[in-house]
Amino acid sequence: MSSRWRVGVCGLAATTLVVALSPVGHASAVTATAELVTASLAYPAMFTVAPDSTLVVTERKSGNIIQVDPATGSQTAVTTISNVCTAADQGLFGVAVSPQWPQVRDVWAYATRLVNGTCSNQVLRMTSRGILKVFHSEPYTGEHIGGKVAFGPDGLLYVSTGEGGNNTPYAQDLTSGKGKILRFRADGRAAGVIGPRKSPVYAYGFRNVFGFDFDPARGSLWVADNGPDCNDELDRVVSGGNYGWGPSGRCTTPPAAPWNTNQDGPDPIGPELSWSPSDGPTGATFCDACGLGLDGQLLFGTFNDYVTGDIWAAQLSADGQHVVGDRVSIARISPPPLAVESAPGGPVYYSDAGGSIWRLRATP
Repeated sequence: MSSRWRVGVCGLAATTLVVALSPVGHASAVTATAELVTASLAYPAMFTVAPDSTLVVTERKSGNIIQVDPATGSQTAVTTISNVCTAADQGLFGVAVSPQWPQVRDVWAYATRLVNGTCSNQVLRMTSRGILKVFHSEPYTGEHIGGKVAFGPDGLLYVSTGEGGNNTPYAQDLTSGKGKILRFRADGRAAGVIGPRKSPVYAYGFRNVFGFDFDPARGSLWVADNGPDCNDELDRVVSGGNYGWGPSGRCTTPPAAPWNTNQDGPDPIGPELSWSPSDGPTGATFCDACGLGLDGQLLFGTFNDYVTGDIWAAQLSADGQHVVGDRVSIARISPPPLAVESAPGGPVYYSDAGGSIWRLRATP
């Protein structure tokens, strides 16, 4: 029996749709329900599950940050980021909130903004005292933005950035903010481990990381990186590690895949899982008592095309160091998924390109 299951197109007026789940390690599929949480958002590129279980959502082109009550679907404006560039891959993407939310309503966001006539990516911290700049990149022309922002278990802020375009040298350049996992203190001070003094670079050699999450059992960081036409990958990120994307990356061989897209720079680290052809990894989250029978597995979306996508599960080894077997599709959905998020002990949510947010639950 195939592990991929078709889900019909569902209008935004509907409140539920049925999907089939095939948990890794189980021979038969189980039925689950995707419940509509809210609709009519303008391309909800990313969101986070706040400590009070509300969802804080970014709209890519409007610059709006919106709070959603998952119990009622009601939407409340939080703030708007001004001067957002929207060409190609540009826009407002990642968002994180204070660990003391809602008592402390500080918000961090990652956006491409027009500054002095040039579009550059910034990480901004919005407080009751105003907007503070955490990070400002060199100019971005429009491609490969990356863009997730999240606090790690160490209390530091992690940011994924794209390399700005195919085969550019920036992913291997430790003086550049592109093609990296960056790390900051909440106040904006750099907390990197490699590169020039006061560098924010935590790891490098990435092409375009749109989704990442921390293993709740071990605290390790896992990312989903977009390949060119080949070698999408899941990587377990180590401090100071080089993940090999750079000017030599290509889908031709030799070298054999996945090293043909992971061969640049010193001591490149290969992916824990890669696949071809590319289908565009989007958001990623760990299931931590999420109610789907997938505890400890890494769930991530793919943007197969402008009509359909999948949410996949990848099972980790007992020591959490590797992926066991291949990825397994747990849902074929339309419109395709953008962000995929959850919180410990809570359900998995995903946003889609049609402007909705859904909650995945196992059917009794």
